[in-house]
Amino acid sequence: MPALWQLSCMLQVITATLLVACGAVASPAYHAQHHNPAANHIHHLSTTEDLVPALIAELSSPLQATRQAAVRKLANIMTRADEPLLAKGTHSASWHTRAQCARLLSILADPRAVPAILPCLHDNVWQVRASAARALGLLNVKSAINPLGELLLHDQNKRVRLEAAIALGDIDSNLSCSLLAKGLTDRSAAVAMTAASALANSPYRSAEPALVHLLRSDTDGRHREAAYYAAYALGIQGDMRAIPVLLRALHDRNVDMRAAAAGALGHLHDRSAVHSLVIALGDSSRIVRFAAAQALGVIGDPTAMPALLKSLKDANEDVREQSARALGRLRDPLAIPALIHAAFHDTDDAIPRAAALALGSIGDPAARSALIRLAHSKDPSVSSAARYALSILRQ
Repeated sequence: MPALWQLSCMLQVITATLLVACGAVASPAYHAQHHNPAANHIHHLSTTEDLVPALIAELSSPLQATRQAAVRKLANIMTRADEPLLAKGTHSASWHTRAQCARLLSILADPRAVPAILPCLHDNVWQVRASAARALGLLNVKSAINPLGELLLHDQNKRVRLEAAIALGDIDSNLSCSLLAKGLTDRSAAVAMTAASALANSPYRSAEPALVHLLRSDTDGRHREAAYYAAYALGIQGDMRAIPVLLRALHDRNVDMRAAAAGALGHLHDRSAVHSLVIALGDSSRIVRFAAAQALGVIGDPTAMPALLKSLKDANEDVREQSARALGRLRDPLAIPALIHAAFHDTDDAIPRAAALALGSIGDPAARSALIRLAHSKDPSVSSAARYALSILRQ
């Protein structure tokens, strides 16, 4: 869904920042630094038994490239027999070493590593706490839920809280859901949205009473955004009680929240949302317009067709593509002329393919001649889509 896609992009940026700070991503000067004499002694070690301690020592190097190379090598050669060495590394004087050893312990997928990682949650360096939180989530151990909850609710660094929310989402349980529900009131929109997404995708429903309570708090300015996040989580779970709050969230000042609300409304398949989603097609944000077009296609209400036809001429190519797909889902032959025009005249490569597939979905023989022409397109993705659409018409 668009909201999750937008959130995914945001989380990738945050995660990339964390990795750079921890020294796990090479700097632009990587190639200039990589061949430094101090690191070359590693190549002379012949056994893994000697190599692992040497590589762990390299994690404290002042050179980012050296640390990054050591992490890669350790990830490839270490075994569970090396856990004691990595556990010792979590007490290193170097925060780079502490952070990377915590993360490397999670790669071994051994729950027995949890006691070595837990103290890192209280480290005075936020990168170490964030790395430990992610590691515990990857290990998926329920004994880590309460410590992660403490981090989510009380840590002063928003990136640490975000990693704690991600980890709690990885450890599916009723308790983690209850903690994530509390995270919806986080002062950081990124953390709150991460908690909402984790709740939305969890099979557990223990947080439902708290989510419903937050729904009813949206008139209070202090809890308005938390109510929107709760509505998003409930909407993705198919709870119709979320609809009134989601409709209000379409007008929120936060772009991500408006897009998330549109996506959740589409997931609920409720036709009472069509009018509001049609208005959202005119939103100033392309992300919201994209989400609204997708939601209208999912709901499939024919009254949305005029607005979707107009969106075929949107300034943004992604919105145009999604509008074409949505028109295909509506299956109204009245959309055929506009889709044919888009297929032959849109300047973006993705639109002719989406229009061809939409024409096939509509299934009207009136589109046959246009699809035959598109089947001879020089663009293989367009010709393939047109041939597929023609095969549907023959059925």
